[in-house]
Amino acid sequence: MQAIARFLLPALLLAAFTAHAQALDKKNVEKFLTEMDQAQINLDAAGMEKFLSPGVKITMSITQGGKKQTTEMSRGEYIASARQNFAAAKDYRYQRSNTKIEIAGGGKKAVVTAKNVESMKVQGLPMTGISQVTLTVELIDGQPLVTSVMADGTVK
Repeated sequence: MQAIARFLLPALLLAAFTAHAQALDKKNVEKFLTEMDQAQINLDAAGMEKFLSPGVKITMSITQGGKKQTTEMSRGEYIASARQNFAAAKDYRYQRSNTKIEIAGGGKKAVVTAKNVESMKVQGLPMTGISQVTLTVELIDGQPLVTSVMADGTVK
């Protein structure tokens, strides 16, 4: 179950926000999210590490088969798991909805909540994961980086 939980880490962790920013606002955070969505759809783990802060805190609570498991991962653990699990996914689909963006700290921090739905086949078996995600993006030396992810999901 832990491998499945790691695979279903919300897409909000994946991808790029390439421009340096002096302040976060809803427009540039939405651009960030859209770019991450595309990387998620493409199962692109190769460039993910540089977009996560070195001390990113990733916490997931996943319910599967009536059992709930909470997992914490470091940046390195997540990257290794994503590479492995993306290689196993077939017929992958992803959708983000109900996105809310709150800007805090004078534009130095954004808190994003969203619902993510992922479906795929792993070893020929269909799986669907539905997660409620809270993602924190902070400006660090002018660069937006993901500093925290909390996800509560269900795998079917």
